[in-house]
Amino acid sequence: MTGKFIAPLDKKVAVVFSRFGPYHLARMNGAHEPLAKAGGELVAIAVAGSDRVYQWEAVDKPADYSTEVLFPDRSYEAISERALKERLHTVLNELNPIAVALPGWWFPESKIGLQWCRENRRAAILMSESAQGDHRRLWPREFAKQWLVRQFHAALVGGSRHAEYARSLGMPRACIFTGYDAVDNDYFVRESERVRANAAAERAAAQLPERYILSSSRFVAKKNLDGLLRGYALYVEQNPAAPALVLCGDGPLRASLVELINILHLNARVTLPGFIQYPELPRYYGLADAFIIASTIEQWGLVANEAAASGLPLLVSNRCGSAPELVIEGENGYTFNPTPPQAIAEAFAKLPADKEALAQFGKRSREIVWTHSPQIFGHNLLEASRIALARLGREDLGPPGGIA
Repeated sequence: MTGKFIAPLDKKVAVVFSRFGPYHLARMNGAHEPLAKAGGELVAIAVAGSDRVYQWEAVDKPADYSTEVLFPDRSYEAISERALKERLHTVLNELNPIAVALPGWWFPESKIGLQWCRENRRAAILMSESAQGDHRRLWPREFAKQWLVRQFHAALVGGSRHAEYARSLGMPRACIFTGYDAVDNDYFVRESERVRANAAAERAAAQLPERYILSSSRFVAKKNLDGLLRGYALYVEQNPAAPALVLCGDGPLRASLVELINILHLNARVTLPGFIQYPELPRYYGLADAFIIASTIEQWGLVANEAAASGLPLLVSNRCGSAPELVIEGENGYTFNPTPPQAIAEAFAKLPADKEALAQFGKRSREIVWTHSPQIFGHNLLEASRIALARLGREDLGPPGGIA
């Protein structure tokens, strides 16, 4: 993909998402400074102002870098591919970036953005958290995916599983960088400690149990919340003094989960506070004993990052992409097979009962999660941009591995 030198451009790096939520802007905040130090300029682009999956409230517009929402008054799912192509191409033509980071390979905005990069000889960076074991892989689709992935010049992925999958699809190992999956660690450190300093008042305000294990997710099948409840019921049978369980979130399976809680006689032990907006999340993390995510399919699981930054021990399904990155067995938590409820019960039982031991696990979680911070995302986005540009015969942001 190398070629002759291209005339100088504005050193803009555009990053495209389906919409802006707290996770996305945390990463952009981490990317702004390293790009600026390298003489570049970050521009964040969102396709839509909302979507039907996440109930996030609108986030504040950042002051340090430019943002563009292509369809601010429309839901992501309501935008046709034709309208998206016209609008995204128009905005990219106006911005004229030297590199474009795109989410995945199959989303419309990714394919459209990749087409624009190819037509205009700009560097295309794949942002991905897909791994080989996420789904059953069929060779015709994998063959098409290989062709797509080879059109990108570099990749920014979640962790080791995602890097290996990107390599298997044809991305050179030297062009793959990790650190894509990050949250605002500083925010969760600061706010969870504030909550702990005012624990009695915070607990009363949310009517939370004195001791509980927390989970937070959409109420959809792949999150395996029915399996989590069945495993928790077995754990309670074996440990009558077990902490309560708080399940934050909402979704189409809520009614069936309420019914299952009744069947398992867990009404007095399980709390469903609903979808919790970002400013309120630290209260639920800060007062918990530990955190569990029991998904059967989970590309990463950013809630594990939030819990780790909040200083919690982690129980993470081994199907989660974050498991090998954020859990060190016996140091800050445990991984487990999420399919048999007994395995989930055994994972619960591995947690230390002593609060001081739990606190030591939580301290270790915080140390580990710093390897997945917005600052790491920003640094590796810069390095991915550099190597992508080098494959086009450019060094606008300095050579790969250069000092910003």
